[in-house]
Amino acid sequence: MFYPILGLIAVASLCLSSCSKGDDSQCVQYVIIPKLVDSNGKALPDTIAESLCAYLFLNGKFDHIVTTESNGHFLLSFDGSKKASLVIVGSNINGTNVAQPSFGEDIDSVMVNTSSPENLYYGQFDYISQVHDSIKSVEVKLVNMRATIRVAVRGLHKYYGNGNFSVKLSGLHNALTYDGRITGDSVAYTPNVSFINDEQLLTDSVNTLPTAQNEAVNIGIYKNGTIIWQSSEDSSGNTIKLNPGDNNVVTIDCGYRIFGFTVLSWNKFLQNVDMR
Repeated sequence: MFYPILGLIAVASLCLSSCSKGDDSQCVQYVIIPKLVDSNGKALPDTIAESLCAYLFLNGKFDHIVTTESNGHFLLSFDGSKKASLVIVGSNINGTNVAQPSFGEDIDSVMVNTSSPENLYYGQFDYISQVHDSIKSVEVKLVNMRATIRVAVRGLHKYYGNGNFSVKLSGLHNALTYDGRITGDSVAYTPNVSFINDEQLLTDSVNTLPTAQNEAVNIGIYKNGTIIWQSSEDSSGNTIKLNPGDNNVVTIDCGYRIFGFTVLSWNKFLQNVDMR
């Protein structure tokens, strides 16, 4: 899929139209190579995102859409005297809708409004002013902006008897800006719950945007509609953060004098629990 850069120099003149007419001394050119990765940085198949779209912002304002070449790369050309950011979004027909910016729109404007993102991959290239004597090639990683969380609670029946138990997740938001910040309205989730072997409560999965900067997930446990425990950190002060692509389980043990929790990957949780 990756074509040699020398083969792309022949089409460089096609990019110059994005630079200042009559004076190309400040013209900067890049070949942007998008790469889909998981939360650990491992490469994913390109087919996960059926389409890619890139938005060029100059000095924090939207300038124009950059379309992909036949090999999936982006040929980028702009005035190097300006601050430039290329925002790349990957999605498919069943994915989350992304708003196309208007000319001159700020990069910190909301790109996506959703409380349950699906098939939404995001990456950003920020230009740092430097001397260029040829086209540069840059790989931009796109990460899944969906984070998945579940909650498992041990010892509810033992310490609190029978009852109608529920779990509420809050401290999350429903918007993503073009520059990758999580913002928007606060959202809360009350997923369905079930008991594993009458020993451990487990919620259904919740798909959400990652936690915003300096914020954390808050978990509340209820019995018959009355809250019996609520916290966003454990007794050691550890908070629950969700990063792009996470698929985690927060395990809570009622047996501690102070409720303690541990954050595990879903796969590791399954290795330690009999789901029958």
